[in-house]
Amino acid sequence: MRTGQFIISVLIATTTLPMSAVAQECRYAVFELSTLGGLSSYGWTLDNFGNVVGSATLPNSDFHATVWVDGRHPVDLGTLGGEDSECHGINANRWIVGWAQTSSQRGFDGSAFLWRNGEMLNLGYLADGQLSEAYGINDLNQVVGRSTIDELGEQGTRAFLWSGGQMSALAHTADYRSTEAIAINNAGRIVGQAFSVDHTTWRPVIWESGQIIDLGTFRPDNEGVGICIDVNEAGDVVGYAAWNHFYYRAFVYHGSRKRALPSKPNWTSSYAWSINDRRQVVGAVRVEQSELQDIGCIWEWGKPVEYLNDLIPPKSNWFIGLAIHNNDAGQITGNGFRLDDREHTKGFLLTPVNATTELSDPTPGIAGVENTVTVSNVTPGATVLFLYSRHGGGTRIPGCDLQQNALQLDNPTLIGTAVANQHGVATITRPVPLIARGQTILFQAVVQNQCAISQLVVHQFD
Repeated sequence: MRTGQFIISVLIATTTLPMSAVAQECRYAVFELSTLGGLSSYGWTLDNFGNVVGSATLPNSDFHATVWVDGRHPVDLGTLGGEDSECHGINANRWIVGWAQTSSQRGFDGSAFLWRNGEMLNLGYLADGQLSEAYGINDLNQVVGRSTIDELGEQGTRAFLWSGGQMSALAHTADYRSTEAIAINNAGRIVGQAFSVDHTTWRPVIWESGQIIDLGTFRPDNEGVGICIDVNEAGDVVGYAAWNHFYYRAFVYHGSRKRALPSKPNWTSSYAWSINDRRQVVGAVRVEQSELQDIGCIWEWGKPVEYLNDLIPPKSNWFIGLAIHNNDAGQITGNGFRLDDREHTKGFLLTPVNATTELSDPTPGIAGVENTVTVSNVTPGATVLFLYSRHGGGTRIPGCDLQQNALQLDNPTLIGTAVANQHGVATITRPVPLIARGQTILFQAVVQNQCAISQLVVHQFD
């Protein structure tokens, strides 16, 4: 954090949305997943400790399997001797799975890997296979994915389970030409997709008790494409399936019933990518007449669906596109872009903000005079830091991990400090320069040596 007087010499034009409404909707801090020196990064999965796995590009445009520990600087996991690699899953033991190229593989060819104890292990292939990819891993260190096969001269893929050092094919029938397993929970329920010979499309399937079960689609004729992408520990499954001849609908499969997740009239398609043990679902939607294909969203049980772009701080310079995974702490990872660099994908980590103190708007809220700001519900005698920024985003609180709390300000400046009185109220008064008139400033307060913060206040000065 930078320190300095509350003097703003350079200000930019801002939105004229009602400031109180914006602040109330802001629930997350947003952090960029750094690259490995290249231009893009990709968030794929995160564990319950906030460690994100995916991939990031190098200066030469190769991309490598990457882990961001607690969302911090990227760690390059390397390859199996080739150029590219990518992470897809991580479990509570910090075992990581994905695919990586060997020295003889190019393009999107690769081999399933398991990374543990600092070593990348090639998991190999099913019989006669030459390519494989690992997608998911549970806390029992069981891995699922797909491997190519060659049966009687006909090539396809088979879903596999790797357990105890052995890879075996999952249940398969003559109804399916190819299968892929994407996720597995600790009870052994596996989800994925299978290419149906009868339907000539990929179908959403689960594997349970040694059987493969087709969950079907939403079309009256039960035709079309579908996929199951994630399963939580309660066995709830999410994915998406054909709604009509052109569009898809996100679904949740609970018990023995599949139902479509809530939609909006202007949506053309919706896609559910992840469900945590709190039954929060994240994914993406596509909207009529929108130039942006994927828009990140969240479905929470019993609540209206919400766009994630509405829940991050204003003036964050972010567009949240595809929300791919969420953990039980409510953190979300996926891919989007910065508004000043739409050509390059950037991975993100959204972390919920838990405000326990109440920050007031500046009073009288007028530029050119002294303004007073107070924060209440503070531990008496505690020192409060008052901060401001021209941009929203995310900043770590020293001594706190992101699951405890984070600031929703980007590169904040310290206005000053104050000690809370016996009533738990801290107050600070500072002059606001006349140049701030008509500009929007973001404020937040943090209690020193604690992980307690205020809500974000967004104020436009008169």
